[in-house]
Amino acid sequence: MAGDKPTFGQGPGTFYGKLGDYYRPGDWGYRPPRENAHNYFVQVAAETGILGLAGFLWIVASRLFVGFTLGPEEERLRARLLTIGIVGYLITAFTGHPLLLSEQAFLFWGSPALLRGFSQLGRAASVARLPASSVSAPPAL
Repeated sequence: MAGDKPTFGQGPGTFYGKLGDYYRPGDWGYRPPRENAHNYFVQVAAETGILGLAGFLWIVASRLFVGFTLGPEEERLRARLLTIGIVGYLITAFTGHPLLLSEQAFLFWGSPALLRGFSQLGRAASVARLPASSVSAPPAL
């Protein structure tokens, strides 16, 4: 399926309906199968093409990178543990399609938002630890 339209794919959400067009009658019997891919990355590649898969991986990788580059210890530990959880979750996507369920997708995409929040906490904490002489006073009104 991904080989027919490798750049932009078949279209988001079309894997389930179009899978029957790619079966051989001896493979599944007389009925064409209606199923999602049991590898989420393959399904993303088939539906959105190489560009969509690259965009998905870029978003996930950039958020995971943030999880390992935070400053203060407390936020860094939380972010690394959350990052490890996200990586574990993505490993399950190689054998299933967890992000097709809206509840699971909500939890998954909320995790990078938490990582972003941890990075903001780290920045605020580092500013709070600056010596008083390096922080300028607000202008008088």
